[in-house]
Amino acid sequence: RAHPAPKDVAAAIAMIAKSERPMLIAGQGVFQRKAWDALKKAADKNDLVVVETGPSRGHFGDDHRLSANTAENALMSADLVVFIGQYCMPSPGEFRFNPDVKTVRVHPVQEDLGRNWPLDLGIVSDEAFFLEALADGLPQRKRDTWTAEVAKARKAFDDVNADLYAKGLKYSADTNHLHPAVIGQEIQNFFFTGKNGGPDPKQTVHASGGWTIGRFSARWLRGNHPGQAI
Repeated sequence: RAHPAPKDVAAAIAMIAKSERPMLIAGQGVFQRKAWDALKKAADKNDLVVVETGPSRGHFGDDHRLSANTAENALMSADLVVFIGQYCMPSPGEFRFNPDVKTVRVHPVQEDLGRNWPLDLGIVSDEAFFLEALADGLPQRKRDTWTAEVAKARKAFDDVNADLYAKGLKYSADTNHLHPAVIGQEIQNFFFTGKNGGPDPKQTVHASGGWTIGRFSARWLRGNHPGQAI
């Protein structure tokens, strides 16, 4: 497995230092390499906001204060995006980022760097080794404006969910058909709060799919430990 070149780690740290609103995209490679501890150490040390991608979620945790998994309104504000372990790269425009956003990609295969998405910096490295080097090299820094924006966006997402749930309840009462938003909220209440006789939220794994139910239930499912949401 490739270790990152020190000059590449230094270049990434320099770009993060210049950034006001940096974001880490923690893909499936972070999960596969079990690099969640190094990811959290780097994020906490420099107030780096994190979005998880891939077929599973929870290797950073929706309940972490720096998680932007449900902060969709904040994505356009990111001025630096670092893709780590994002094996299937989107094309520009598929993710809701500013077209002028600076981009770094960390990937173990050199030939894939620059594919689909133009990069400002490409780094050949194992995901865990890079995150460990990043966590060690970053200075302590607080980004109160950025984290406040993310918190506001997360609240806006929750407010939309509350509105969808209220509409779903009315629809269900009026039609005698259970709306998917009601299912989503009730699943969250049971599995993610530890109340109402539900299981320990840290001891569950959930999968969602389907066009109608999946669109709604995914808004309420949470990943708070590695692999919890699939």
